[in-house]
Amino acid sequence: MVIPRKLNIGCGKDKKEGYLNVDIIPDVKPDMVVPCLPERQPFEDEQFDEVLAHGVSPYIKITQLIPTLQELCRIGKKVLINFSPINGSATKVFEIDHIPITYSISDLRNLDYRKRKGDDWIARDYNLKINKAYFTLHFEKYFPFNIIKKIVNKSEKTQDIYQKSFLMYIAPPQNIWLELELAKRERK
Repeated sequence: MVIPRKLNIGCGKDKKEGYLNVDIIPDVKPDMVVPCLPERQPFEDEQFDEVLAHGVSPYIKITQLIPTLQELCRIGKKVLINFSPINGSATKVFEIDHIPITYSISDLRNLDYRKRKGDDWIARDYNLKINKAYFTLHFEKYFPFNIIKKIVNKSEKTQDIYQKSFLMYIAPPQNIWLELELAKRERK
């Protein structure tokens, strides 16, 4: 079997053509059953050009967010992961480990995360580099939402303004997407 150069991790029933579709649940009939993240995945370093992790964030334990991102970046040259608002909420609340977590795109850009208890913020050098962070919006295919999406994602500043303004309620986010990679690769 030739293994594709793209990985769809946590595929569920959403199989992507041209990807190796993997999941921890055999019942969804993935191409391959893999261990739960952040456990080491059965792949070589940089085996994939792209790793897509759509819909896995609610299942990542908050304490395992950074190790999970690091493992995804180990196996892929480029990682795309999304954080979905709870029930399409227009607020800045997202779900990790089925626990509502307040995130702003700038927090994710800086790889800061809120502890489960208390309001202490933690920021460290995790050897992760975010190349891009962007929103997808509900109804983005329709005017004027398609224009709002382009304006919102124009820069980090416009994304931050969007999250602090009434626009977030008019054109609610569907997902926050991060495109990331390891900042430094270990030399072999």
